Amino acid sequence: MSKYDIESLFSEVSADNPCGEDISYDQDYLALERLLQPKGEGVIAADEEAAEEPNWSEVADKSFNLLRRSKDLRVVMYFTVALLKLEGFAGLRDGLYLLRGLLERFWDNMYPQLDPEDNNDPLERINILSALSPGTVSEQDPMKFRQRAMEVPLCDSRQMGRFSFRDIQVAKGAITVSDEQRAQVPEMSVIDAAFRDSEIEKLQSAFEEIEGAIEHVSAVTDVFSERAYQSQSPDLSDFVMLLKNIRKCLGEHLGVEAAGAAGAAGGDEDEGVVPAAGVSGGGPISGSIQSPQDAIKLMEKICEYFERYEPSSPVPLLLRRAKKLVSKNFIEIIENMCPGAMSEVETVKGPEPDSGTA
Repeated sequence: MSKYDIESLFSEVSADNPCGEDISYDQDYLALERLLQPKGEGVIAADEEAAEEPNWSEVADKSFNLLRRSKDLRVVMYFTVALLKLEGFAGLRDGLYLLRGLLERFWDNMYPQLDPEDNNDPLERINILSALSPGTVSEQDPMKFRQRAMEVPLCDSRQMGRFSFRDIQVAKGAITVSDEQRAQVPEMSVIDAAFRDSEIEKLQSAFEEIEGAIEHVSAVTDVFSERAYQSQSPDLSDFVMLLKNIRKCLGEHLGVEAAGAAGAAGGDEDEGVVPAAGVSGGGPISGSIQSPQDAIKLMEKICEYFERYEPSSPVPLLLRRAKKLVSKNFIEIIENMCPGAMSEVETVKGPEPDSGTA
């Protein structure tokens, strides 16, 4: 259980200033940023020494204290990565829950604030959140969310040890590493045995924590789609896909364990558990589309397919754009997709009739 009272951060800083002060040049904030800067040369070649990690407990403490003074998106991100390092997927879930809650409650005034002279363009906020799904990987990035999520231990066996999703990918040959790094990771048979020797309750907890994290990321993008200028939102699909792949990995091991437990109890398998390895996921999607919500869910499944099996395809990008337009009328769609064409639409539509004319 986290030592940080996340719920307390949803309270207004003060009645006069609910989001508190701008801490961009505050000494405590600048000290936090220095704390996160990589120390040492970092990894440029495989045989060079990795940069020294920040003191994550200190990062979390300073971030929490700053968030009591200012609802600042940058500090939320620092707090979230510190929680991920300290508490694993439970910390990631809690940090993303905080991110979601602050955006939902304080969108209009949280920091960095929107510029009313620029149509409340959310670009600065989008750039901050892009740390979850950066376009390029840099060792100078102090957060490295993707790398850190892959390094969280998924199983914990007293006999075989603890192994992460990255270890599994290395063992399967999905990640290319140096011979020295490969020698530090056992074969998949050992990792599978470690999962079988781990407490099923802990595996299930990790599965649920990842599900919670996925839900909160989705809600964050929804806030932007609903409230940002022209429905601009950060593209966090890469990070979501990583979390779903980690969840699938856990689900495969839970599927084996849960099936035995369910059989002993005479019950059904948990539908939330991903089928065990070897079970095909390529069957037809049953049922008909009855509502716009059904269509949106199907579009998301199509996006997931292309991201997994055709990663270079532009289909997910286009479909996610289409998802945002489902609830809009024709005029709103034109405004969203072709703002410059609105004058032509107005010409075709003609003037509105005078309400006072009989």
